[in-house]
Amino acid sequence: MLKVVQHAAASALINEEELATFILLPNWTESSTNAFHKTSTDNRDVCTILGIIPQSKVCYMPRLYQQNKSLPLSKIQWRIRILVVWNKAAIIQPIANNQTWLINSNMI
Repeated sequence: MLKVVQHAAASALINEEELATFILLPNWTESSTNAFHKTSTDNRDVCTILGIIPQSKVCYMPRLYQQNKSLPLSKIQWRIRILVVWNKAAIIQPIANNQTWLINSNMI
């Protein structure tokens, strides 16, 4: 996860054309101190949390090739954090079409 966030942040910082990477991450704790969280907070100019999917809404999708088998999957224990890593050009494009879509984000 750390390398994905690092790569996405570096790409967003050096590219001038619209670039956005959406990453779904387990929301282990509210004030996480892990490395990918630190990387995203250190790069607030290109990283933001768009939202969190509640634990009750997260579910496993059955695999098509194993529909007749019951897989012993663990119970879902975390919410999912939606992290977006994008540059200013990628932020401007959706705002041009709908100025209120990002109202609850820390990017504007």
